[in-house]
Amino acid sequence: MPPKQTFGSRAQVMHGNAKKTSGGLTKSHLKYNKQGKIVSRKASALAKKNNRLVKAGYVTRKGEFGVSMRGGTGKRKREELTITHFDYIETIGTGAFGYVNKYKLKSDYIDTHFENFTPNKNSNNIYAIKIMRKNKNMEQNLKKEAEINMMLNSDYIIKCYGYFSDSKYYYIILELCIGEELWSIVKLKTYEKLINSETYEKSINFLETYENLIYKWVFQILLGLHEMHNTNVAWRDMKLENIMICGKNKDVKLIDFGFSMRDSNKPFKHQGTPDYLAPELINFTNQKRMTSVEEGKQTDIFAFGIIMCELFTKINIISGESISTPFLSYLNRYTINQILNISSQPSEIFKFGDNNKTVLANIIENCVRKEPSERWDINRIIETFNELPIIDTLRNTGKI
Repeated sequence: MPPKQTFGSRAQVMHGNAKKTSGGLTKSHLKYNKQGKIVSRKASALAKKNNRLVKAGYVTRKGEFGVSMRGGTGKRKREELTITHFDYIETIGTGAFGYVNKYKLKSDYIDTHFENFTPNKNSNNIYAIKIMRKNKNMEQNLKKEAEINMMLNSDYIIKCYGYFSDSKYYYIILELCIGEELWSIVKLKTYEKLINSETYEKSINFLETYENLIYKWVFQILLGLHEMHNTNVAWRDMKLENIMICGKNKDVKLIDFGFSMRDSNKPFKHQGTPDYLAPELINFTNQKRMTSVEEGKQTDIFAFGIIMCELFTKINIISGESISTPFLSYLNRYTINQILNISSQPSEIFKFGDNNKTVLANIIENCVRKEPSERWDINRIIETFNELPIIDTLRNTGKI
């Protein structure tokens, strides 16, 4: 192996072929951003902080230290938000948790400064508001869900603009994303209809096949997960139902952060959807609670591997059955031993047929390792994905 050179490009430093860049940045100073590019950690953190302050209505002023609210030098009183500040448009979803309505912020309140809510004028002030009946046991969890979602800044994660409550309900204000769950596209095989849809932008021919759409979706999922893990958030509920395909370009939006966690001294219960649970969460002889976000991240990586395998092979790796077959119920599943020994699954499940797919098989196998510490982290997965020529094509055509 040739000796490591002293100076090199950011890519050379990141890949271990050089000690530092000409500007003195070592590997510990670098990271992959949400587009999968190598950037300075310090510069990225500063840019993100400044951008969030601007979005929240703060500006810097010449001759003044720190930041102040746009339109004045002092703090402005913030109004308490209520549902009466919005006009109801329609109901767009219902579930066991409650329902989701489409609302528009009334024009009289567009420039109002609210508690726990910053209007997004780029959305035409139209939002999806998740509404849940009040329950004392849910209050802290819902606040945590909203605050974690608000921390995340990725084109592939649904944006949360705020939250509030009244005497009967909790409300979480979300970006309006019109589309469908990846579950229905894949499991119900509606992707052929999607590709032939008049609303789908067909200017890029290579994205008109199911397989190439999958490359795009999987990498967008990966970039969204990268934002979570780099913000020290573990999602813990990755599943096809929590991945929306939205807009005319059919891009990914990751949703639902009810099970998510970030740094805390308190232990966390094992949570998630059975078909995507990592082996350490299924082993009923080990009932200890999860104690760190890093453990949560490792379960995310496992679930990512399962989803990636499902999408590229059209097989549910857990049950070994066609994805057109509904998932086995938790109580009736006979495959727990398979999950606990998933790294020894038959190699034919990873046979894709060309060089690109050999790389994909390698990623999948290293995501679903039985031992959590042996699974690749998010940066290693992105680094390997970037070896695929189609990722450059997606990036160069503005698809990611």
